[in-house]
Amino acid sequence: MSERVRVVIDTNILVSAMLSSRSMPGQTVRWAAQTYILLASEATMAEAEDVLQRPKFDALVSRAARAEFLVRYREAVKFIPIVSRIKICRDARDDKFLDLAIDGNAGMIVTGDDDLLVLNPFRGVRIVTPRQFLALDEDPK
Repeated sequence: MSERVRVVIDTNILVSAMLSSRSMPGQTVRWAAQTYILLASEATMAEAEDVLQRPKFDALVSRAARAEFLVRYREAVKFIPIVSRIKICRDARDDKFLDLAIDGNAGMIVTGDDDLLVLNPFRGVRIVTPRQFLALDEDPK
């Protein structure tokens, strides 16, 4: 029996999933958590926590609901210690997702960020949109 594929979820997908669990990103996070091994690093988790606590979301989702979302996500992920320091992305803030994917032996990064998507594939890691990710469920392979 082979180990499940390891997946990195970008912060932009987490934000969209938190805002609407029925959205494509919401479906992505749910399916990924049920089917794959979700990876996070201290840096990617810190970014998610920082972004989801921003006041601009106060009118959309309560702070308590956002905190609960983060607790559930933190419980669902496998934390990976980071030793890589990749510096290739057009937006240097996104390199932490590449570090995580490489150090965590991920098969995929799911993102809506063009700065990451243009790198697909990166060192054997597929970089896909939520739509592409969900289409894998329909792929008979």
